[in-house]
Amino acid sequence: MTGQVSVGLHLGVHKTASTHLQYTLRNSSEALIEKGVRYYGPDFLRLRGRSIEQMFGLGTSPSPKRSTADQIAFLAKGDGRILISEENFFGPLLERNGKGLIPPYSGG
Repeated sequence: MTGQVSVGLHLGVHKTASTHLQYTLRNSSEALIEKGVRYYGPDFLRLRGRSIEQMFGLGTSPSPKRSTADQIAFLAKGDGRILISEENFFGPLLERNGKGLIPPYSGG
């Protein structure tokens, strides 16, 4: 496939069944690839250097080695759509000491 790649983002916050959705998508990845969709979830995005912020140079992350368009094309691997799911994009639900953030997602 050449041309545009559509990008779907699932940014579900914690405690909204995101883990179940991500598990289902991961286990359906071969069927999704057959339909031209590449799925990237926490098992990929939480590896060193692969966060959304790092891949696209967001926030305080240094400039990535690829442009945004090149990064999307790289993730698409020739398919027409990528789907990214990561609830930690909003920030942590807990403080480092394990206490809940009040209000949630207020710090990071």
